[in-house]
Amino acid sequence: MFLDRKKTLKKTRIKFYNTLALPVLLYGSETWTIKARNARRITAAEMKYMRRTAGYSWTDYKTNAQIAKELKITPILDKLLEYKRNWIQHVNRMPRNRLPRVMKHYSPNGRRNHGRPLKRLLDTGQQVAQLHDRYMMMMMMMMIINAILLMHYVLVLRVLFPSLDIFIFVCNLQSFHACSKCGNI
Repeated sequence: MFLDRKKTLKKTRIKFYNTLALPVLLYGSETWTIKARNARRITAAEMKYMRRTAGYSWTDYKTNAQIAKELKITPILDKLLEYKRNWIQHVNRMPRNRLPRVMKHYSPNGRRNHGRPLKRLLDTGQQVAQLHDRYMMMMMMMMIINAILLMHYVLVLRVLFPSLDIFIFVCNLQSFHACSKCGNI
């Protein structure tokens, strides 16, 4: 029996869309806050693929609803709303002490300040430079503390094991200290 190539291609593309593209597009969508701009972009991405699958261009004056009906697919925004409903029902079935349920009913206390939000720590170059200087000072202190601890280990080992070759042991100890540049051992 001979199969129509266009119908087979449509079926394959729709299966590909349902099994691979749709889960990637909707990953984590249960917790998204969808704005109108985002909804338009998601629908546009879906319909770009579906128009090509149906064999239409954007100049063919076919509406999105007509194409979805012809291909027998559910629009992506309807699936997104279904995922959100399922997630909310799942959270409502959770015990009251579970974090998702607590966060669903959370309402912050207090009020926001009027005007422009305060700058964060890393917003200005001067604050970044100060932070870098503090970090470098802390790294120097850590290197000094490591050197003092190493000298302490050497003195204790000389007292406990006078016949032990201290130089070899110190070299082995130094290889286990963290690198000052990357922090790796």
